Amino acid sequence: MSEPVFASGQTVDMTGLSRSGLLRAAEGSVISPLAVFVPADDRGVTRPVEIGPGCQIGPFAVIYGGSV
Repeated sequence: MSEPVFASGQTVDMTGLSRSGLLRAAEGSVISPLAVFVPADDRGVTRPVEIGPGCQIGPFAVIYGGSV
């Protein structure tokens, strides 16, 4: 299986991040469908996002790869 490829600064929604295997959301977390994720940094390094139990990600939030 190959590593997901995202361009530097490319945004993706929760579904795209989850399908790529880069979203780790704990039970009880809530993520707005209007939130966006930027999994690759300015060097093109892609990192997962971890959302803990009870966390809420609101609409228009921008979450970067490597965030916990």
